[in-house]
Amino acid sequence: MPLLVGFNGDEVRTQRAFLPEMPIAEAEYTRRIESAYGDLAPEFLRLYPFSGGEQSALHALRDGIYGWAAERLARKQADAGISSYLYVFDHCYPAAEARDLCGFHASEVPFVLGNLSAGALPARWPVPDGPNNAQLSVAMMDYWASFARAGRPRSPGNPSWRPYAQGQAYLLFDGRPLAAQDPYPGMFELNEAFAARRRAAGQAWGLAVGLSAAPK
Repeated sequence: MPLLVGFNGDEVRTQRAFLPEMPIAEAEYTRRIESAYGDLAPEFLRLYPFSGGEQSALHALRDGIYGWAAERLARKQADAGISSYLYVFDHCYPAAEARDLCGFHASEVPFVLGNLSAGALPARWPVPDGPNNAQLSVAMMDYWASFARAGRPRSPGNPSWRPYAQGQAYLLFDGRPLAAQDPYPGMFELNEAFAARRRAAGQAWGLAVGLSAAPK
């Protein structure tokens, strides 16, 4: 059965309880990552440098939980010869930006369902405002509905959503749909290798990502 799967640009902005505290010194940050990741540490530090501060920690957790899992599903499906379609939702609007909640977990749901008004959203949800929201929502409803109907996501007048197997293709929702390839290069490969090592060592995955995988 075809698969449509994706994740959001800043998944864990509303899940800060899972966010480890960043060390004050870069040397301590590097030491802890090296102790957890071994020879994978240079790649981790390239993708999530100490200079990125909290954003690096947010992205490491996003990728280790949501990004890797979504892309792994798309890859496994493609490897089995079955169509899979990957997306990244990274759309922002003034109300979300004002609260530093661009691309937070589940922020794509109102757009997929066409529920953009205050009355259709939870009380504390940043209500979509500014330009492009209605057009983006219509496009996303088109894609999701056509996928449910025929197994292939389409939206008239918008980019063709190519299967992931075609060069790690995916669709980026950021103001409007954009066709692209290989979201966050290196992210999947790093997390796949790290997860495989933990499995081989009989270690649970859980939230053991980045600093959370490293002893203090």
